[in-house]
Amino acid sequence: MSKIEIISSKEYAAFIERYSDKKGKFSHQLMNKELIQFAAKSGVVNKKITEKMDTDIIIRYIVRAKAALITKNKAMDDDMLTAFIEVIDTICNRSAFKELNAYLRGRLSRKRKK
Repeated sequence: MSKIEIISSKEYAAFIERYSDKKGKFSHQLMNKELIQFAAKSGVVNKKITEKMDTDIIIRYIVRAKAALITKNKAMDDDMLTAFIEVIDTICNRSAFKELNAYLRGRLSRKRKK
């Protein structure tokens, strides 16, 4: 799926709307806060951390799960998910998931020490 198709999709519009501030500007801080809260409560994420999976795989799962909840579309395929993440990362100058990534790395490092 192309980036233009993603930007034109109802899924993208719903995701951006969900994480926009009061002025209507997309806020990666708002998004990361909610994604981290989701990750902290998710048994699936905890299992992936226990299995010491790569943070990119875990982030893909989290974004897919939250996008499905927000957009009511549980059929997001891998190509759409990849394009979706790339577009969001691009509008945030490649730092869209920085806080979530740091949170996951912290949890993974604690698991590795045990």
